[in-house]
Amino acid sequence: MLFFTTGASGAGKSTIIPIVRQLLPDFAVHDFDHHPIQYEIGFMSTPELRQQAAEAWIQTALANDAQHTLVCGLGVMGEVLACPSATQLDHVAFCLLDCADLERLDRIRRRGDREIADMDMLCWSAWLRVHHVDPQFRQDVINTGKNPAMVWNRWSGWDRGHPDWRCHYIDTTQLTPQQTAEQVVDWIHAEQALYAGGYRLVLN
Repeated sequence: MLFFTTGASGAGKSTIIPIVRQLLPDFAVHDFDHHPIQYEIGFMSTPELRQQAAEAWIQTALANDAQHTLVCGLGVMGEVLACPSATQLDHVAFCLLDCADLERLDRIRRRGDREIADMDMLCWSAWLRVHHVDPQFRQDVINTGKNPAMVWNRWSGWDRGHPDWRCHYIDTTQLTPQQTAEQVVDWIHAEQALYAGGYRLVLN
């Protein structure tokens, strides 16, 4: 099984990685930004590069099929589901980490990334928030037409409420990193229970 914890900068994705590794010692837990493919494609400054990285993480999970994999970072649900190899996964699940705008800006500034604490980041976080509920909202943000390998029609016709368009939501505004990590682990355990009960995300 492959799990993606996603969200805009400041939501807590990278911060919780060492904690989740302690809580889930049988998992392979990765930072989306640290795949070796980045040495080839450079910084993921475009949707197309981010999509290449998402495909690379799917390939990593498939190669590591004896161990569950959690990837924390910019694995956008619509992009992951459209990746060429996504149909080979036995199950994939998503969790969006989010926080209030002012808290996001404060967190980004505290870590020294003041140049990205701007309106573009707030707009990106708002788009992610809607995208992970409504697949019909502004698909052009990720489907730019520049990556012919992506299979967008797997889900592009789905409406809000489609049973397979599922993303867990955690508001981290008032949570410590420990509390956020524990909620992520609770979500993973819930997904494992669904899987054990027979649920599968079936992609064509």
